[in-house]
Amino acid sequence: ASTAKSGTEPAETLCALGNASRAVGKLSEAYDFYGEALRRDPSDADALLGIARINKQEGRQKLNVSLLSPYAAEYADHIVFQKMLGNAYIADGNIEKAIETFHHLDYISNDTAAKEPLAWTLTLVGDYDNAAIFFEEAAGGDVSENFLIKKGIMQWLSGDRRAALDTLAQVRGKTTQSVFETSFGSLSAATGDAGIKAGLML
Repeated sequence: ASTAKSGTEPAETLCALGNASRAVGKLSEAYDFYGEALRRDPSDADALLGIARINKQEGRQKLNVSLLSPYAAEYADHIVFQKMLGNAYIADGNIEKAIETFHHLDYISNDTAAKEPLAWTLTLVGDYDNAAIFFEEAAGGDVSENFLIKKGIMQWLSGDRRAALDTLAQVRGKTTQSVFETSFGSLSAATGDAGIKAGLML
């Protein structure tokens, strides 16, 4: 990390060095590079996100609230920044701010997939009806195994258990039995309903 201490490299170069270090698992070294980049430019988005990713990898994601939120307005149109901030609010237990942030993310993004974080966050406050709407919009006609598993979970959470079983039956038709078992395992884990396996096998 001696390069980071020379005092001559621009923040962009330091972030590139940080990215390279993080890619090979040298998180402490990467953190130093990003930190030095922030000393050159305290609002550098790449450096802020680099540190945020390390915090997430090391189980300190709630720290990203204080790291990122001061720059939320400056990066109001930065999709990755807003998504990371929303996830940080969830980790910190501030679901209201997470929903607000993910609503904004949906507004600024042209990608329907940006609706999925909002959908899942709405389930945390029991707003299953709107969550289901946003989730369907996020899918954009996707009928892949991954989507069907998520759709089944969403339907179960919203109370439409028959529809959930019907959706996951489609997964059974698309995959091997072991993958289907994974799907109801995911649903059981999401709901805490240990009896769901028997229902799905009917």
